[in-house]
Amino acid sequence: MTARQDLKRLRAANEGDIKAVRNVLDVAYGRKGKLKWELLEPFLDDPSTAKLPKIIPAVESSRPPTYPSALSALLTSAQSRTSKPLKPDNLTTPTSLPARHDPDSEEARLLGPLSRRRHVNLLWRYFTVQTRKILPPLQVAVSELSKNGERYTEFTSNCDLPRLDVRGGAMQETGVFEHLHDIAGSVPIPRPLTRRQRRMSVNGDFHAEVKIPQPDRQIKPLPSRFLRRRHQEVLAKLPLLTYAVYDNDDGHGAVQRKPKFQVDLSSRAYDESLRHSSRRYPEVDEANMVWLHRAENFDECKGVGRVTGKIKSDLQ
Repeated sequence: MTARQDLKRLRAANEGDIKAVRNVLDVAYGRKGKLKWELLEPFLDDPSTAKLPKIIPAVESSRPPTYPSALSALLTSAQSRTSKPLKPDNLTTPTSLPARHDPDSEEARLLGPLSRRRHVNLLWRYFTVQTRKILPPLQVAVSELSKNGERYTEFTSNCDLPRLDVRGGAMQETGVFEHLHDIAGSVPIPRPLTRRQRRMSVNGDFHAEVKIPQPDRQIKPLPSRFLRRRHQEVLAKLPLLTYAVYDNDDGHGAVQRKPKFQVDLSSRAYDESLRHSSRRYPEVDEANMVWLHRAENFDECKGVGRVTGKIKSDLQ
């Protein structure tokens, strides 16, 4: 793409062209272009991952590709893929391999075993094709889950990666993701309670004063809805890669849970597939709980009235 084309696209984005804005944001946050491969590079190789044995003993380059834990999580998750996610078995036995790669198969007995050189080429081609379909994350977060009975408490931090010997992303601790998250906006802020709501308790007593915390109005002004929605669309293509660490020290010799990578999306991400997802709705606060309990009590009273009326009609 020439400089003139880039300038034309930037002008269109400044004028509010939705297609141009999406393209500029995708390039800026590494959803396409050269930056995408730079963000993906830290996850393609891990020095701590053991190399696989050579398929051709005399050729060093005949080693099959390795899939580190972070890369495996990105390949098998729907949130970090531009196409259908892979199954864990596909990492060891790609679907592109013919049945002849197994010397004990019927095809190998009839047609002869698969060439070792072709076997190596198919493995690396599958690795290259599938990694190109990954949406790389900007950074890696740590989630420490401490066990207290059956409940886990989550603490997320970006500073524990060296301690856990985990490689971070290309934009680790740069604040780029946090800035994008702030521009995308937060969940809707509930309106102030009316006098009727403030004086209504859960049991429907209008004489009792209910103290419900009001939302904090000291919030920075957000950009226009158009820009927020475009950044929310970027978040839908920006997976969150988290390294979950479990505290298994419960004193009862329970089964140890190994750390693992998890892939998820931001709560502010927006996409047509996420339009009616529960992540798009704010959490139920105490004001909403008041109305829910009142509606339940109203339905119960209404149901009792119907039953009473039916009994009276039967007696008559």
